[in-house]
Amino acid sequence: MIRILIIALLLLFIAHEKGFAEEKTATPECIYTSTAEVIDGKLINHKEQIDCVEIKKPNVIVSAITGENSGKWFQYFFGTIFFVMENLL
Repeated sequence: MIRILIIALLLLFIAHEKGFAEEKTATPECIYTSTAEVIDGKLINHKEQIDCVEIKKPNVIVSAITGENSGKWFQYFFGTIFFVMENLL
């Protein structure tokens, strides 16, 4: 009985459309800077620089509990606990 509940819970987590965790794809934030000297209306010593910093997102468990979809996660979590408690008593 408990094995079936655990499997059903895992299937709910896996098969959920949007998922509980935020996407792991990190987009880097880039800053573009350009410097040059202007002499007689022309650019001299033109230098361009692009600095990118990759943003690391938390792992699946942390983002499921604290992310945007944390309400759904807690709803499924407590719903499952109450369901198991109700059926065991």
